[in-house]
Amino acid sequence: MPPIPAVAGPRCYDRPLRRVLMVLPYANWAGTERHVLTLGSELSARGWDVTVLSPPGPATQWWRDANLKVETFAPQAEGIRRMVSSLRQRANAWVTRGRDGGGAPVKAGIVHVHGAPELLFLLRHLRPTTGMVFTSHGFVGHNVGWDYWWAALAGRRWADAVVAVSETEATRLLQHGLPPSRLKVIRNGIAIPPPRCTRPRVSAADSCCDRSVEPGYGPAVWSVGFVGRLTPEKGLEYLLQALPLALARLRAEQKRPAPKAGVEGEAKAKAEAQAEGEAVIPRIKLWVLGDGPERRRLHELARRLTEAEPGLEVEFVGAVADVASWWQRFDIFVLPSLDESFGLVVAEAMASGLPVIASRLPATAETILDGQSGLLVPPADPAALASALVRLMIDSELRQRLAEQAQRYARDNLSAACMASLTERLYLQVLSLDFD
Repeated sequence: MPPIPAVAGPRCYDRPLRRVLMVLPYANWAGTERHVLTLGSELSARGWDVTVLSPPGPATQWWRDANLKVETFAPQAEGIRRMVSSLRQRANAWVTRGRDGGGAPVKAGIVHVHGAPELLFLLRHLRPTTGMVFTSHGFVGHNVGWDYWWAALAGRRWADAVVAVSETEATRLLQHGLPPSRLKVIRNGIAIPPPRCTRPRVSAADSCCDRSVEPGYGPAVWSVGFVGRLTPEKGLEYLLQALPLALARLRAEQKRPAPKAGVEGEAKAKAEAQAEGEAVIPRIKLWVLGDGPERRRLHELARRLTEAEPGLEVEFVGAVADVASWWQRFDIFVLPSLDESFGLVVAEAMASGLPVIASRLPATAETILDGQSGLLVPPADPAALASALVRLMIDSELRQRLAEQAQRYARDNLSAACMASLTERLYLQVLSLDFD
């Protein structure tokens, strides 16, 4: 391993700078990168000088478009020695630029490492001249226990503060040895979109299942959204398996008139059903936003399912930089994950006024109150997912109520402004700067 270059200077300074270097091990269109985009933009608006340091990747243009400074280091594919040397060179240059040209030296600012404790280890030589912060965004794979042990160790030895994005993530770090005094829970925040109309949708889908809406809009097409990396832990295969089950139950609901209050209401429902006949055929279209190593396998599963079920359509859109523009296209958002440290897309969907179905996990249960701001189902359970989908599709009042409650909760508790305020306060505490 290359020798660690020294960065001269005493440990404590009187005048810390409001500068932050956000360091990431990847630059894809994924949750951590979007978190950095949102946090960096908010901090920049508050007067912080924000630089993002990562390997090359599509998210670098994303950050530049938001007017964040972006620098890159050599990717691991070019060799470990070159990557480490390039990383340290860029970080050292950032520290040097933050130093006074004369007079008393100035602490260079905050180095904020996201997701990769190994980067904290590789940049540990900067701790005498900067404040070091590490955010744990969760770990997946076969060595999760080791990853949390390593994150707790790195945070204990080389960080001034460790941020967990949820209480669930904080518990995991504490269980693996991170001291409580080093830990701060700052939940992911989102850019709050303009209010979305959450009134019941007057559409083909409503004409199929909600008898209060007049029929005659053509075939019913429910637009269901999924956003996430195509990896096993995101559970997309279980959502795919749930869709034919949901369609079968929708057809059964179509044949059974919905109950109406009183004799006249019941007669009206039967008349509507008879008039509608077979004109409305329920259909579901699933939009898959994301990419990853499971794409080919999931695409093949979707192909088999859609060939067997003509009422089902699945479109793999790929990785999308501007997820916000898609929320208005969905009727329901589903996150069928097997594990989550927070679930950023759930918060974004809630803030956009969408009814949400998610796996019942410790992290999602922190955000979604089952039956009040969304529906929670057991993970890896296609039948439960199908039941939840049908429950929303046939009940417009439930959809509206869940969407309104979710939107209200997200706007009150998950805003980017709140996240940035807490993060800024932590930075200033790490830099020992007095503030109001």
